[in-house]
Amino acid sequence: MFRMIGRRWWAALLLLLLVTARSEAQSTWTGIGADTNWSTAGNWDMPPISAATLQVIFGNTTFLTSTVDANYDINQLTFTNAAGAYTLDGAGVITFRGTSPALTHNGNSTVTIDAPVAFAGNGTIGGTGTGNLILNNLWSQNGVLTVSRNITVNTLRLGIDGGTNHAAVQTGANTLTLTGDIRFEVLPSQNPAGASAPAPELGGNVFLSAGNHSFIAKNYSSVSITGEADFNISAILSGPGGFTKTGDAVSLVAWLVFSNQNTYTGPTILGVDSELTYAGVTNALPPMSAVTIRNGAVLVLSENLAGSNGFNQTIGSLSDAGSTNPTLPGGSLFLGPNNTAVTPVLTLGGDNTSTTYGGQIRRGGSIVKVGTGTFTVTAPDSDFLGGVTVNGGRFNTNLQTGTQSGTGAGNVTVNTGATFGGTGRSSGAVTVNNGGRLAPGTADAVPGTLTVFGSITLNSGATFLVRLNGTGVGQATQLVAQNAVTLTGSTLTASLGYTPAMADRFFVINMTSNGFVTGEFAGLPQASSFTIDGNTAYISYFGDIATNTLQGGNDVVISFTPIPEPTTILGLAVAVLLVGRRVRRLRSSRNADLGMRI
Repeated sequence: MFRMIGRRWWAALLLLLLVTARSEAQSTWTGIGADTNWSTAGNWDMPPISAATLQVIFGNTTFLTSTVDANYDINQLTFTNAAGAYTLDGAGVITFRGTSPALTHNGNSTVTIDAPVAFAGNGTIGGTGTGNLILNNLWSQNGVLTVSRNITVNTLRLGIDGGTNHAAVQTGANTLTLTGDIRFEVLPSQNPAGASAPAPELGGNVFLSAGNHSFIAKNYSSVSITGEADFNISAILSGPGGFTKTGDAVSLVAWLVFSNQNTYTGPTILGVDSELTYAGVTNALPPMSAVTIRNGAVLVLSENLAGSNGFNQTIGSLSDAGSTNPTLPGGSLFLGPNNTAVTPVLTLGGDNTSTTYGGQIRRGGSIVKVGTGTFTVTAPDSDFLGGVTVNGGRFNTNLQTGTQSGTGAGNVTVNTGATFGGTGRSSGAVTVNNGGRLAPGTADAVPGTLTVFGSITLNSGATFLVRLNGTGVGQATQLVAQNAVTLTGSTLTASLGYTPAMADRFFVINMTSNGFVTGEFAGLPQASSFTIDGNTAYISYFGDIATNTLQGGNDVVISFTPIPEPTTILGLAVAVLLVGRRVRRLRSSRNADLGMRI
């Protein structure tokens, strides 16, 4: 009998221990308390405690509002397949710790967690349900957060002060829909000399909802997994949204690398003092994105500055957003790393908009202009080596002075349907092919003076566009040529914006002493006449149109006064000579007669 009682007692004790262990490890929401707070004991079958082994379960279809009114450390948070459309609000932080932390949503209703959710180390977000899981503030602090279901996140945060692990969010084949911003947290205890945490990373698939989404970061000097970058976005960013990288004038170590090909359709804005952004693969930025580089920002077509790789990049357009900083106008564009032998190609203009960029363009690569818009470079000096190819629209180089060049040290090639112009300076040779146009000034009807230091070749079928709006400074087209100019069957097309006078003349190609004009425009031999908007004009390929003599190079001059033919000038000269001799003879004879009379 005592043995039977002993066995029953031990069985009861074991059952009590099991129930107690289960109660301590698991809290299920009932919501029947006096309010909606987590701290109200009546809302749970067993109130949650701050323990890393705690599992919190939501599985009802009633009392769906739950307020996290204090900070809680838990191991797992589960919404069962019977869970309704819960909303977890409040300012308390739900921090996942312990062994295999997990946030699981197995239901088919939308669950919204407005309270901050943080993973202190490695963890997972998953579930088998079809309901959406919306997180207002998700933070991966010091480990890899693996997302195995589609989720929607407003603010996504990575990294923590003093963290030593790789802070990352990886979605795999699933999608994280971002409705807000990405924050890489400031790590003031990390410094360039002694940091140990690898660069935070966002990987997988991220869908950017409509609107611009900011990448917000301050000082995070780290041992980078990409060579130099402090932050790595290996995810594919898609969707209708745009990407903005913010900056901080005090903490300027926030170097970001895109290491995958992104497809989002919104703009890419590199904000003031946002430091370096690396396009670490071919077309890391979306090919139709409108890119803005502001003061203190740098876009590098490479995965780092010291490497030997350069990546081709196509963008919709490039601008500086009207930057007015004279020391860092529009930031900088590096066409490749410091190794200037690397020659990536930046193709821009496909969105057909007209933009202005005032920042420096550097390194070994080249630029290709496409589309129908006008791209204007106003940088005081750019030294990129690869040159410019204009395949569409108009490329202007403006505002350079002295020996500065808006087209770098390379050559300029203008192809069919494209125009090269501006009121600044270009260093290399300029070649205009069949169907291309050379048009000094900022637009066809807005003339100006363009200076070219290299040789100029206008091939057969090319056009030299001349606009004459008056005789004042800057009112007429002028090409200042510092080297040879070759006209091989090219066309001169001229228009007027005023009523010319007979005495008006224009040096439309102004040669220096370093070169001469070779050839003539098609159908316009020396001293020939042609019509400009109903007015008869004349062309001369000599410096002095009155005498057809060279003066500092054989400039190309358009005049509205008839230009004498060379034979006419010779006849006039001979006639003047003969008249002079006759006059002298008459004077001598007259003097002799006077002497005889005396």
